[in-house]
Amino acid sequence: MPTCDTRSRIRTQTPEGLIESVVIPVILRGVKTAVSLPDDLYERAEQAAQQLGVNRSQLYARALTKYLQDIGPDPVTVRLNELAAEHGKERTAPESSAAARSMIDSGGWEW
Repeated sequence: MPTCDTRSRIRTQTPEGLIESVVIPVILRGVKTAVSLPDDLYERAEQAAQQLGVNRSQLYARALTKYLQDIGPDPVTVRLNELAAEHGKERTAPESSAAARSMIDSGGWEW
């Protein structure tokens, strides 16, 4: 079976001199998405990715992961999950469904 060498070389000029890197593409499982960024933010991200030696997708994934960790879970969802765990033991499924339906019908679930 034939092989294909898809490596490429990247040369980067730094204050310390020329750095040559070998890039070996890796196919990652993920979702492709498109986002719109202000030009200045895009340029800053490109510079950061180059300085860190990562590609744009890796930089954005790291930044989004950190942001989501920093903001933490949604407090409303956390509380609802706690209530469901506490009261789920006290009611049977039909009673819980009836209570949920009653709450929805009354509009009491709206913020």
